Amino acid sequence: MLGNFFLRKRMNFLAYFGLLIIIAFVAGVITEYDPVKGFTSIPKAIVWGFTNFYPNVESFEKLPDILQKIRETLLVSVAATVTGGAFAFLFAIFGAHTTRFNVFLGAISRGIAIVFRNIDFSAWAMILLFVFRTECDDWIFRVVFRIIWLFDPGLYGNH
Repeated sequence: MLGNFFLRKRMNFLAYFGLLIIIAFVAGVITEYDPVKGFTSIPKAIVWGFTNFYPNVESFEKLPDILQKIRETLLVSVAATVTGGAFAFLFAIFGAHTTRFNVFLGAISRGIAIVFRNIDFSAWAMILLFVFRTECDDWIFRVVFRIIWLFDPGLYGNH
């Protein structure tokens, strides 16, 4: 019985691996990919990269803008992750069998929690942009205070 399990597992792996090899081969034929040419072009690509991408005065002038965009991206990703996690947590609590209000709202809350857990952070960034309509620097603070306000609306007034 146990030998059958491992044999079946090995055969499934070989079948999937064989299917992957066939798909890769067919894709290579369709796109006319030459693996030898692909591997031999790697050193040429490295040399081209080092000869064409080197810092100069013009690139250093753009550095502050690049660093600002990196900072904004970092703040947006943190705010998006915090928001998605907080709402996923809330809806998961409301949808759990032991803490739900009733069966219907529990099912809806579980569905919403699944959506909140699976939305990509770039989509959350767009949602935040439309909800808060503010600069990236303030997003994380507004998200945290908005979440706190959800738990205690009287804490910060009725905004």
